[in-house]
Formats: sequence, structure tokens, C-alpha cells
Amino acid sequence: MRKILAGMAACVMMVSSLWTGATVTQAAGYHEYDVEKYIMQELSAASIPGVSVSIVSDQKEVYSATFGVDGKTEADYVLGNLTHSITALGVLQLAEDGEVALEDDITTYLPKYSQLSGVTVEQLLHQTSGISVKENSDAVKKSGVQDTFEASNLNYTILGELIETLSKETYEEYITENVLDPCEMGSTYSLRQNPELQDQISPAYRNLFGYPVSESYSYDEKDPWTAVSSGYLLSDVKDMGKYLQMYLKEGNKDIEPENIAAVLQNTVPMPDNSRNAGLFGTTESYGMGWIATEYKGEELYYQSGMLAHQMATMILIPQKKVGVVLLFNDGDYLVGKGMMEKVSVGVTDILLGEQPAKIDSKDYLLQHGVIDAILLVALLGACMPIFLTGVWKKRARRGFRVVRLIKDILIQLVLPTCILVLIPIYVYPWSLLYQVLPDVTMVFYGIIAALYVGAVLKLLQSIGLVIRYKIDPDSFAEEDFEPGDLMELDLDMAINQAEEKEKKTETDAQDSAKEDTKTETQDTAKAVENAEAQTQDAAKAAENTEARTQDAAKVAENTEAQTQDAAKVAENTEAQDVAKAADNTETQTQPETKVDEVQNKEQ
Repeated sequence: MRKILAGMAACVMMVSSLWTGATVTQAAGYHEYDVEKYIMQELSAASIPGVSVSIVSDQKEVYSATFGVDGKTEADYVLGNLTHSITALGVLQLAEDGEVALEDDITTYLPKYSQLSGVTVEQLLHQTSGISVKENSDAVKKSGVQDTFEASNLNYTILGELIETLSKETYEEYITENVLDPCEMGSTYSLRQNPELQDQISPAYRNLFGYPVSESYSYDEKDPWTAVSSGYLLSDVKDMGKYLQMYLKEGNKDIEPENIAAVLQNTVPMPDNSRNAGLFGTTESYGMGWIATEYKGEELYYQSGMLAHQMATMILIPQKKVGVVLLFNDGDYLVGKGMMEKVSVGVTDILLGEQPAKIDSKDYLLQHGVIDAILLVALLGACMPIFLTGVWKKRARRGFRVVRLIKDILIQLVLPTCILVLIPIYVYPWSLLYQVLPDVTMVFYGIIAALYVGAVLKLLQSIGLVIRYKIDPDSFAEEDFEPGDLMELDLDMAINQAEEKEKKTETDAQDSAKEDTKTETQDTAKAVENAEAQTQDAAKAAENTEARTQDAAKVAENTEAQTQDAAKVAENTEAQDVAKAADNTETQTQPETKVDEVQNKEQ
């Protein structure tokens, strides 16, 4: 049963390799077959022309294959950033031989870089020298922040010069003798030293508006961005597999374990944004050509880089004693780069026993479609002043103002000039942008050219208008139109109507604002008047209250006077009553007295 299953698996792999153009050197074990199946599925979904893969353990090459257009695992690729760790090992070999000290100032050995005084060899290895990513060997300076990581190939360009200066050999000769030969890497070289090997390079592809275009790779020694030591060694997946094996074995007879540990583990922190920009979306630190991180509980070391035509990635998983290298022949920086990174992460997931993420086949076309639409709209917008020059001239004649003409022309001169000047300062030099993003760069060139052409046409039209205005200003009162100008006239009328509507809206808004202000002023005046009236009413109320108080006081006084009069009357009445009573008593006494007197007389 086991033999039957093995035979079926072998048949499936053979048929699939013939169908997809994959050449398989060895495929053994569950993970390796899973890698093959995954890459064949995702290669088409991500529109990647081709890729070569090698998986190694510390003892042997476990799996090696190429897919797509390459056709053979011996096809050579430009290594890009993968060159950095090779250069770093060369410098450490010199340090081991006592030729250089890592803490020494680089100007001690290369005095021509006097502007880098204070920068050590170790800072160049860690890319903490303060050299900015936008600098090349034509203009070396510290425009960044020293002791802070910033990736710049110029660091390793200078280290390549250091190797040549101290070894008295070319960079390729020293690296071959001290790094490549000990690893038995016989297929790693540079076109600077071996231009005759041009035909062995894997087909290279630029991406133009979402379409991969085949283009032969060539090395330009005069290009300040293409130093061999900073990214332009070439190799194949088999040689790079041997290179990873050397790390898994922690060195060989010529490369000491201490140097391996220094390259991998002597790290500096990378900026926080590296979490988003890195391959695995994790916190990272930078060694000497390697990036250290932790992914799904495993310690990983990797390096990845993209050039104009190709992309290369290598990954070490030390605890599992396994490494993988993927060499892509696609230079699609806008969309393809992210998808190639997904493939690299997916292969790593498989090696870790995890489920890899899939790539939606619609993503590639959708993302490039959006980008192409934006570029097209921008280019057409820049060309509109050229197409509408006649309309602009008629509008200018109707509302002729020299200031307006100058303003229109300046806008079309300032905008392209800003694009032309500011992009090299804040993004990348135009030459480098063209290498990486040729389609976007061409569109920007077109936008700049269209804006300048539109400005020149307006300038020429303006000169003619000024001369005509000086000669016959009355001719600007009315505009005559030819029968063929109907479409332009309609557009001009629509523009004028839009302007008049806008002016009317502004006027209405101003009138409304004035009316509102007037109403508010009147309301404020009424409020003030009401407040004054209320104040007067309050004063009158106070006066009335005071008058009432005075009246109450007078009433009280009158009442008191009446009370006193009543008391007097009562006193008088009482006195009169007493007097009357006394009189009556006296009167009653007198008759009795008379009777007594009569009786006395009678007696």
C-alpha cells in the first residue's frame, strides 16, 4: 500500500511539474511536498513569472526546485540585500586577522570619507551610521540620525571599499577566497568580474502597469547605486542553500562560530514601523546583514530585498535546523512585492507546521487596476490645459486681466517644478525611481511635460492677447465664434454659467450675511430699548412704592392724630360727665337740705 501511494505521489508531482514548467531536483517528506503544492498554486494567483526554491537542513539539501519561466535550478539571480551578510563576514574575517577593529573610525582606513568622521566600522555594519537611504556614493554625508537604524546600501558600498583597501584585492577576489570557497559556493560571482556569464542569469522582468515585461539584466559599474558589495553579487538557489547550511552548522573550517554569532545575534533595534514593513509583521532587530525576529514562537533570522528586476529572500529557523531561500524573477514593486513576501511567509508557515495564507487571484488585477486608473486620471488632468487652450483663450478675452493671465501661467509652472524638485528630496532620485518603478516614473514625466507644455501655450496665447489688447482694446468687448467652435462655446458657456452661479451664490451668501447682521443689530437695539424700558419701569415702580410708603406713613400719622383727638374727646366727655354728675349730686343735695331746713323750721 505504501509503495502504491508513493508511486501515485511521484506521478502527480511529475505531471504537475511538466504542466507548470517546474524543474524538481529533490522532493522528500511531507513538508517539502506541501511547499511544492503551495508554490504551484500561489505562483499563478500572484502573477509571478518564476521562482527558484531551496530548502536545506544542517546536513543536506532537502528540496530544490524552480517554477515558471526559469526552467533550471542553476539559473542565477541578483542577490540584492542578501549580499550584505556576505560582505559583513568578509569584514569580520579582516577583523579576525587583525587588519581592522570594528570600533575604529572609518576615516582611519578611508580618509576620503572625511564627512563621515565619527562613524565606526561597526556602525556601518549595523546601518546606524547616520547615512540616509537616499544617498549614494556620489554624495556621501550624514543626513540621518547616528546610532539609529536606517537601511542604506551605501553603508555596505563603503564596507566593500574597506575590504579592497585592506586586502589589496578586489572585493570579489577576497570574498571568494574567504567566504564563498569555504562554503563551496562555486556559482556565486559578479558581472563586474565575470561579464561573460551574462547568459546564465535568470530571465528578468520589469512590471509596466501590471504587465511583466522581459528585460535582460546588465551591470553598470558607473551607476552609483549598483556597487557589488551592497547588493549585486549573483548566485543560484543551490549555492545559497550551501550558504544557509554554513549558518546552521555555525561555521566551517575557515569561518569561526564567533563570527556567525556576531552576524546573527549582535543586533540593534529597528524602528517601530519595521513591524509593519517587515516580512513577518513582528518586532525586529538588525544584525550584520540579517534581521532577527520571533515568529509563532520560533526564533527566526531572515533577509529580503528587491531590485529592479528580481527579488530574493532567505530565512533561517535555527531551532529546527532548517533554512529556505526563494529567488523570484519579478520586479513588481507596487503589488508583486507584497505577494512574493506572502509566498515567502507561507513557505515558512509550512516549515513550522502551520497552515499558510492563500493569495486571492483577484487581488493582483484589482490593485493594479486601481493604480493604473489613478495614474491615467492624473495624466489626463495634466493634459486638459492643452486640450482646452482655445476655451481658456476665449475666457481670457472676455474677462481680460493681465494679473489673471500671470496667475494661470504661474500655477502651471510652479506645480510641475515642485514635482520635479521635491520628489528627489523627499522620496528618491529620479534615476533610482525609474529603476524600481518605471511605469509610475514615466507617468510623472508625462504629467510634468504636459503641465509645462500647457504653460508655454498659455504664455504664447497671453502674449498675443496683450499685444491685441494694446492695439484694439474695443475688440475684447464681444467675442465672435466660428461654427466649428460650438462644442468649445458650449463648454465655455457652461464654465461661465458655473462661475456666475458661484458668484451669485457668494453674493447671496454675503447679502444673507449682511441681512442677518442687520437683523441681529436691530434685535440688539430692541433688546437694549426693552432693557431701558424695564429699567425705567423698575424706577417708576420704586417711586410708586416710595410714594405708597409715604402715604402709609401719613395715614399712620393721621390715625395717630385721630387717636389723640379721640382720647382728648374721651377725656373731655369724661370730665363733662364728672362735672354733670357732680352738679346733679349737688342739685339732689340741695332739695334735701331745703327739706331738712323746712322740717327744722316746722319743728
